[in-house]
Amino acid sequence: MKKRWNVLLCLTLCILMMAGCTLSPSSVSSESSSPESSGEVKKLSPYRIGLCQFGESPSLNCVREAFLSRLDEWGYGEERLEIDYQNARGDEEEAEQICEKFVTDEVDLIVASSAPAAKAAYSAAQGTQIKVVFAAVSDPAGSLGLKNLKEPEGNMTGVASPFPAEKLLEIALQSDPDLKKLGLLYSGEQDSLGVVEQVKAFCKGKEIEVVEKAVPSKEDLEKEARELCKSCGAIFTGADEGLDTAALLPMVQEAGIPWYTGVSPLVREGAFASVSADYEEIGRFAADMAVELMAGKQVKEVPVKTLDATGIYLNQSVQKTLGLSIPADTAKKAVIFEQEE
Repeated sequence: MKKRWNVLLCLTLCILMMAGCTLSPSSVSSESSSPESSGEVKKLSPYRIGLCQFGESPSLNCVREAFLSRLDEWGYGEERLEIDYQNARGDEEEAEQICEKFVTDEVDLIVASSAPAAKAAYSAAQGTQIKVVFAAVSDPAGSLGLKNLKEPEGNMTGVASPFPAEKLLEIALQSDPDLKKLGLLYSGEQDSLGVVEQVKAFCKGKEIEVVEKAVPSKEDLEKEARELCKSCGAIFTGADEGLDTAALLPMVQEAGIPWYTGVSPLVREGAFASVSADYEEIGRFAADMAVELMAGKQVKEVPVKTLDATGIYLNQSVQKTLGLSIPADTAKKAVIFEQEE
């Protein structure tokens, strides 16, 4: 009887201990990373995210779609997550208003695509507990003031995608060895200024004249681009999301000159060549970082992820139309598009 009593007592204690345990959220497989919680999730559900996209562009649309798809892979459906998506339509003041409203609405996290949106988010979230994840930013140190990318200070981390202007310029010279005058368009955003210096330094060594124009608005772009298309042998734009390029394509097509860009989705639409990071990958990594923060990690525990621009993208239809040449080695490494009608 004594032995039976001891057995029953042990079983009772085990049941009570199991009942007192806290279940952790089930983990989900991840190709690019496997976020781990450094503590309990602070809010149950739904977790609230304010998603600010600076403008309507193929690249930023790609980032957003990949971000949302990746969250679905992690199992963050409507019952666990509430997302307020807003598009600033390329307007910095509107981006600021959007992010300020996110703060007023007390979201848990702001995700901002492009440097202007990231700056607006960071400024709005200052002095609060709201965390910020940026995406599609070329130079987070220069444009956002982040000094320590391994242990980000403040409340912001994200995905950086530096743009190697020299690699794209090398393709431009391979395509047209006689290029003597290059039109350079940029928004004037801090994130674009480093590219301007890269282009000027490269072209100086190759004896190529650079005609640079800062175009902060669509009206400026249409005016300046038309002049550059008439006088230059090619047009160059970086990974500059502050630049509204919607009106640029028909101008370069009418002028019969190639357009080199740091935004790879524009090659599908009719630009000739790009060297770019994978925008889908940018969106996926941003989602992984959001999951880590939602799981309880502090911003300083989530290092800035840097994705090098290694992809080469070429539009074969433009190549044929303009009679441009591409070395076999370069073409072999490239993603080739036919221009969409």
